[in-house]
Amino acid sequence: FFTPSFAALLSHKKTITIDPTNTHPSNLSIMKIALAKTLLLSSILPTSLAEMVKNLRGGGGGRKLQGSSSCTVLMRADLSINPSRGLTDEGIECEMNAEDMDGYSGLSFPIQGNDAQMTRLKTLLESGDHASGESVLTGLKDAWIDKGKLFLPPGLEIALEKVSSRNNKRNLAIVTGKKPILVVKVTDINGLARTESAAQIGDDVFGTNGDPVNLKSQLFGCSMEKLDVTEGDQEDTSLTNGVPNGQGVAPGVMEVTIQLSLQSEGRGTVRNAVTTAVQNAIGESLPGRYQQVMYVLQGCYVECGWAAYAYINSWNSVYQGVYYKHTGVQVHELGHNFNLAHSGGLDGQTYTDHTCMMGNPLYSDDTGKMCYNPAKNWQIGWYSDRTLLLDPQVEPTKTVTLVGIADYLNEQSTDPVVIKVETRLANDFFVGFNRATGVNAQNDEGDDVVTVIQVDGNNGSGYSQSRLRAKLGFTGDITGSSYTISNFGGTGVSLTISVDSINLGTVPATATVNFQYGSPGTPSPTSSPTISPTKAPTQSPTKAPTQAPTESRTKSPTKSPSPTDSPTKSPTKAPTQAPTQSPTQAPTQSPTESPTKSSSPTKAPTKSPTQSPTQSPTSSPTKAPTVGPNCPSFSSKTCRQTSGC
Repeated sequence: FFTPSFAALLSHKKTITIDPTNTHPSNLSIMKIALAKTLLLSSILPTSLAEMVKNLRGGGGGRKLQGSSSCTVLMRADLSINPSRGLTDEGIECEMNAEDMDGYSGLSFPIQGNDAQMTRLKTLLESGDHASGESVLTGLKDAWIDKGKLFLPPGLEIALEKVSSRNNKRNLAIVTGKKPILVVKVTDINGLARTESAAQIGDDVFGTNGDPVNLKSQLFGCSMEKLDVTEGDQEDTSLTNGVPNGQGVAPGVMEVTIQLSLQSEGRGTVRNAVTTAVQNAIGESLPGRYQQVMYVLQGCYVECGWAAYAYINSWNSVYQGVYYKHTGVQVHELGHNFNLAHSGGLDGQTYTDHTCMMGNPLYSDDTGKMCYNPAKNWQIGWYSDRTLLLDPQVEPTKTVTLVGIADYLNEQSTDPVVIKVETRLANDFFVGFNRATGVNAQNDEGDDVVTVIQVDGNNGSGYSQSRLRAKLGFTGDITGSSYTISNFGGTGVSLTISVDSINLGTVPATATVNFQYGSPGTPSPTSSPTISPTKAPTQSPTKAPTQAPTESRTKSPTKSPSPTDSPTKSPTKAPTQAPTQSPTQAPTQSPTESPTKSSSPTKAPTKSPTQSPTQSPTSSPTKAPTVGPNCPSFSSKTCRQTSGC
């Protein structure tokens, strides 16, 4: 298909620039003339027709932008088939304005700039002030498209502008209500396409023919029935299977053929060709009436290593091979469209958090009952009425009972499902109970334990990489029962998150979590012993030594409850390192004739004041008897770890 006018074609002597994306009816006459001209001149031109198609994608010297001189910045996130290969899993592209693309919307190109420009662009996107799908790159008057990329002028100073001030019609990260989705089965010029029928593809995505676990069922479950995926546009009853222009071959599914080979073209070129073909078929722009559009390719042959990829906070996702039918991959890619970033695991890799679909997800058609982690759950907002914001600098000690998201709808509980631990920085922590039941029954890591997640930035409210920090519990797949964050929020004080109990026998199951910022306060001593002294001495000698040594043994027990500053001059000549093996020959004259019933003092005094006698006399007396440790419930983990309990 040819975009230059006939006069422009005549002026070309050896190279004809062609645009395979332009099939508008207004160009039909031009195409006919151009094709005739091409065939006439083919014997003298050094390039073949296929090579001229390639020239449009870069061989003809590039194409300068003609319209608005701006584009919408998009981040692209890849799901690598083998993350250990270390392939780049993110890219920055620009979605062009239709006026620069002969009336076609949704076409995008990777941005190619110098190091300073790309660093500046990435910094702006990571700052939180700008975001994928929400900001436009301006000043592109001298930019050009060549070899499938958008080249920035070397002297261009990177500037972004919020898209909301320019175009308020974009559907960004809609995560509640009806969600019309269009699925596109793609066939290339050589007939390469998935062997599944359109009806089977629709069943794998929407469950229209009984598929038990699919994109529609899982998003409905994870959202607690707040998000309802529909098969195309079901509101317009004039459409065939929810697709305009009679193009719906199954509910929510259409088919297109592109005039390119999957075996020779890169993914960006293929994607733009599909986007153009869809708009030609339905007679509408994309995304148009749909919130998300999914492309299903037969496979990948050029620029491979990915199972699928999607655009952040945008409308499109692309799948190759069998991966389109894997529920985990579907939920992962739609998560990117919802503005969710990858979830890294304990190993520090980008997406190895298997407690979350934004980690490397489940790869199976009918195994996919798993949702997102606490950080993503906080961001997506499905459970906003059952969250807790905790600022340890305000509330240093806090104990919270959690339930899993799968029990969110259980009317027997109003306990939170997500806790945000505020650091007063951008990299906050999030805590949740990873209950493996219901919609989360096929969770892949850390079943029925408490998970601690940290985000890299944006306070957990925007696009940001998250990282699994701990899996807390007493048995199973855990890192321990507590996790300490040193120098919490840059304060120099530690925060310890510990699990007191996990009870799977209740309905719903619960996890009790304790947060301790700094050291717990020391309890004040009681004004008197917890058990009043008897009139007669206890099994140990006197109630307490005097405050100072006496010249001789007292006639009765002293009233002071504290030890002496130094040993008495009698009965021993010097203080011993330990209590004497037996009592003195004669005790005090009252009240009893001998202080103990055995030949040596007992190993421990009464239940108060102290647990055991000191090894040697104390250097100074205490003002009041000491108290025993503050023991928690005997059934808790804390009890078993507290000295003396």
